[in-house]
Amino acid sequence: RVLLHPAVLACTGAGCSAAAAAARARLPKTVPARLLMQPLFGALPTSMEAGPEPCAALLGLVADAATGMEASVAATHHEAIFAFLLKALDVRHAAPPALKGHEHVVEQQAVSALVALTLKLSEAKFKPLFLRLVEWGSSSQASGLGRTIALLSASAALAQKLRSVFVPYYKFLLDVCVRLLSSATGGAATPAKKKQKKAAAGGTEGEEAAIEQWVARGKAVRALHRCFLYDTVGWLDQDKVDKVLSPLVAQLSVDVPASAAPAVAAQCADSELDGLVTLGSRAPRDTYGVSTVAALVQLAMATNSDVHWKPLNHKVLMATRSPSARTRCLALEVVASLVDRLREEYMVLLPETLPFLAELLEDVETAVESRAQDILKQLEEISGEKLDEYLKTG
Repeated sequence: RVLLHPAVLACTGAGCSAAAAAARARLPKTVPARLLMQPLFGALPTSMEAGPEPCAALLGLVADAATGMEASVAATHHEAIFAFLLKALDVRHAAPPALKGHEHVVEQQAVSALVALTLKLSEAKFKPLFLRLVEWGSSSQASGLGRTIALLSASAALAQKLRSVFVPYYKFLLDVCVRLLSSATGGAATPAKKKQKKAAAGGTEGEEAAIEQWVARGKAVRALHRCFLYDTVGWLDQDKVDKVLSPLVAQLSVDVPASAAPAVAAQCADSELDGLVTLGSRAPRDTYGVSTVAALVQLAMATNSDVHWKPLNHKVLMATRSPSARTRCLALEVVASLVDRLREEYMVLLPETLPFLAELLEDVETAVESRAQDILKQLEEISGEKLDEYLKTG
């Protein structure tokens, strides 16, 4: 516990912090797991009371221990390690005062340790643990969405590491994601509106709950994107696409309130996923909007069929008629990326797209009109003909 003490972690004199880090790195290599794990498990309450640095150091030590384990050793200790990590993942729900404002940092360290453990397990060992994680994270919680956020963070990280192997596990997550995204639109938004009203009235608890809900939605979008990105096994069938398409397109019209935007940006940013789409120079750059655009484009790529492209393209085009300039801009970014990625295959969608482009070329917002011009130019390059005549008749 000395190696995890805040004073040691913060110490810069005589290289004590570096020496402690080196000692922690050696522990998993020199101390057998049967002797090491229980003292580490017992250090969690003290670490949570001490602050984010001791917690991160402890969880990093557990991750290193899991990484260095033989598969047979991991199979022996995986239940105890998982139970420990569930307690660490519960940091948002437990809300230790010393970790206030740093819950997501601790959560991410716990997720990293969970991934390290998973890589040592057979599917027969992993699947029951994951089902317990799903049950733990998706159950109704009067106290908030902290566990759901942890579940989605863990799922996205597992998908990133296991790729197509993990995709079938999304059958346990799809309803969780859809439920979160549906709560942001239409009549289903009543709970969120109530929380926002409490926040507007100055209630700290209501404001924190509203922020947590926005973070959960952001995590849901990211988790779905990972599913779409790694689905090389044909998991996304018609029923699944139908279930997720409308709630995901609806996020183009969702504007994260200023009070929640910093938390969403800090906890839901993913440069790897965002880098998969090229946005126009005047496109909105907020994390939630960009992540929605990227996820919709990847959904189209995953389905790889005009049977799915047509309803997706139609719903996105309808969003270009929103009174919100931001929504119109984001919807155009989806169209631009579809044109760029599908190229000649997008031509089957051209007849429906042109009338919408004709409207957008006369948009009062310069950013919208300019992006519509960009898309028209690209379509003309791909088709090899001028499209002015079709715009007039459309």
